[in-house]
Amino acid sequence: MSVGVIDAGIAIAWIRGPSRGRKELGRLYAACRQGNAPLVLSSINLAEVLIHTGRYARESGVDP
Repeated sequence: MSVGVIDAGIAIAWIRGPSRGRKELGRLYAACRQGNAPLVLSSINLAEVLIHTGRYARESGVDP
């Protein structure tokens, strides 16, 4: 079984919206939802995603 390792920057880019790799990320996340490719994120990267997403929400008013 293949496992996808997600970096914080990838997750943050997906949350924030349109990016260069959005289409590819969408396919990767779809594969995960279908049970074809589990995705993992380290706890350190998760903390980074939460911090940056919170900051982005406060600055932009967007609710990711």
